[in-house]
Parts: sequence; structure tokens; C-alpha cells
Amino acid sequence: MAHRRRKRLDPVVERQLKVAIQWIGLTVLTLVALYFVIRALRMP
Repeated sequence: MAHRRRKRLDPVVERQLKVAIQWIGLTVLTLVALYFVIRALRMP
């Protein structure tokens, strides 16, 4: 089965995807930072 190229996404959709990925990355980084801060504070 020949695999054909997927059509390119609309520029608007691509921009929205990039923004969404950036926000997800920021959120994950923030959660990880919070986790480490809380763990450090709870250590004796």
C-alpha cells in the first residue's frame, strides 16, 4: 500500500497547535517545578 502524503494543515490550525503545545509545555514545567519545591519544603 503506497502511503500518500498527508495534506498540510491550515496555517490557522498550525498556529493554534503551536500555541497549544507551548502552553502544555509551560504547564508541565510549572507542575514539575512545584513538585520539586513542595518536596524540598517537606524534607526535614
